[in-house]
Amino acid sequence: MARVFWLCLAYLTPVQAQQPVIYGESILLVVVGVILFGLCTGLCAFAIRNRKDLAELLPAVFSSTRTVVEQPTEEDRIAFERAERRKRRKEELREAAEALEDEETRLEMGLPSTLEEGVQGRGVAPSSEGGESTNSLSLARGRKVGGPRRGSRTSDPGLRRERPSIALDPGEEGPVAPLVESAKHSRTKGRRHSIHGGGIGELEKLAQPKERDGTGSAPLKGGTHRAAPTSGPWRGTLSERGVARSSGYHLKFLADGRVLGTAADGQAQISGHFDPDNHRVVWSESHAWGTVKVTGHIFYKAHTPQITGAFKASDGGKGKLELSPE
Repeated sequence: MARVFWLCLAYLTPVQAQQPVIYGESILLVVVGVILFGLCTGLCAFAIRNRKDLAELLPAVFSSTRTVVEQPTEEDRIAFERAERRKRRKEELREAAEALEDEETRLEMGLPSTLEEGVQGRGVAPSSEGGESTNSLSLARGRKVGGPRRGSRTSDPGLRRERPSIALDPGEEGPVAPLVESAKHSRTKGRRHSIHGGGIGELEKLAQPKERDGTGSAPLKGGTHRAAPTSGPWRGTLSERGVARSSGYHLKFLADGRVLGTAADGQAQISGHFDPDNHRVVWSESHAWGTVKVTGHIFYKAHTPQITGAFKASDGGKGKLELSPE
């Protein structure tokens, strides 16, 4: 750089008696030359360092002005055909679903609500022809719900079967009418009841409340019954602060959900309740020195009821217990 500066200065310096040159202009020209030289050197260094990237970019830049038409390959053709097949399959499924909905709508609008209304509307007597028309309506309705009607094992599917009915006198119809209506309602839901075999006597038995003793099964919310735990002597282990001791109880589980009993020594009275739905049992023991509250869970092991839980005494003692019937 210094050599270039001195060469430029010697070229601009006047020789012998020539006119003097303004030094300000000479310095400006030197500065401009140095700047241009630095720019050229930087561009060359950048091009040399990034020559690989420039070799890849320059052909793409120069070829972008020309329009390149890509020819489809075999993979592109296969993908296009698969997409077309999927599109046609979806259209076929949609058309089939629309046709099925139209058929169901036509059947709902064209068929009567019951078989008796269809027979009366068509003016057909309940003879063999009426049976055939009724069977045709039943078959049509069976196809609509879920396919053809399945035949019975003991009868011909083409024959019409009569359902048994309960004949009641006008005077006896009052107290039993709600049960008959409930039986008809349950029959429409597909459930079979055996009340037609006993007549009015069976209905009267259903109408009368069942008498249960104190240790019967506990009723559930759903209307069924689950056996209550065993009433009688129970024995198990009580653990308090790492010390286990044996203890016994005499428990009685009543049908109304109450628990009564005494301790093994007969000095403590027990009263509480249990819930067979969630298998919970809670009772309180009244001792001379205070009370003990027990909260447990009822479960069955090898068809034998078991009670596991915890107890808490009024004097601050607490622990766990495990009981089983003797």
